[in-house]
Amino acid sequence: SPQGLESSFPSGESHYARDRSVRFAAHRLRLTLYGISATTGHAGKSAGRFRITHPFHPLVGNEYEMVARHLSWGEDRVFYYGPDGRLKSFLVNITDLFPIDAFTRISAGRSAFRVDDLLELREGLDRQKRGEGSHPNV
Repeated sequence: SPQGLESSFPSGESHYARDRSVRFAAHRLRLTLYGISATTGHAGKSAGRFRITHPFHPLVGNEYEMVARHLSWGEDRVFYYGPDGRLKSFLVNITDLFPIDAFTRISAGRSAFRVDDLLELREGLDRQKRGEGSHPNV
């Protein structure tokens, strides 16, 4: 082992390894104490858990214990510990922590119009704007 890192602990671990494990434990404690960022809101259903809600995400429906939520890499992210014990994150906008917009909430996944009818309406409005075959009913 490098000079100065010889073990003085009964378990045989070096000062470096011991220092690293103490720093990691302190880091986990800080994440636990300050789990929710003071600068971001929390719109989830419970304070300590979140669920993947994006319909096309492969983990949709899975629930995780939230460790922290903050801006990271310029994005609002929620952090959790994976099954392997490593700290991982998701974008908040694919979870139930992200507030639902008014249209989605009110429409509840329904639409009053068929897509074909909306496209036909758009074509009619475009024709009227260009002055082609104006229709009094449009």
